Amino acid sequence: MENQNENTDVYLYQVVKKRVAQNEGRRNDVYIDTEGHLTVGTGYKLPKNSGLKKGDLVDDAFIDEKFNLTFNDAVAGAKRLTKDFYLKDEAFGVVVEMVFQMGTKGVSKFTKTLDYLKNNEYKKASEEMLKGSEDGTLSKWAQQTPERAIPLSDIIASLE
Repeated sequence: MENQNENTDVYLYQVVKKRVAQNEGRRNDVYIDTEGHLTVGTGYKLPKNSGLKKGDLVDDAFIDEKFNLTFNDAVAGAKRLTKDFYLKDEAFGVVVEMVFQMGTKGVSKFTKTLDYLKNNEYKKASEEMLKGSEDGTLSKWAQQTPERAIPLSDIIASLE
């Protein structure tokens, strides 16, 4: 099943892309992210052979190019994860943002969340997004970036 209807692209590129850019922030200097990766711009992880080092500066055109590539990769990853079911645009946008932040592999570990989304059980999906592997705990994602995880979970809950 295809996730997108004719309005999805507009929603993705006007709402979700703007939200991702805002949540990621923007830095022209190369820095080390929370996982130890050289990063620049709007959360772009630099390849090891980039020739850049911490403190180097990049121009806005480089940042925009990498952001667009990374965002399009996130959309493709979200489509792969949800290829067998239809999601409301808002829910698909949340999956895109999660993939942008954690990668397709990282989001694929949210198996219960994806199952609930597949069945349009948005309230349960929103709760599951934040759960850790043990009862009463928060997921690593919710612990590390609650300012992102909680609002995204709230978007999913609002779709019920």
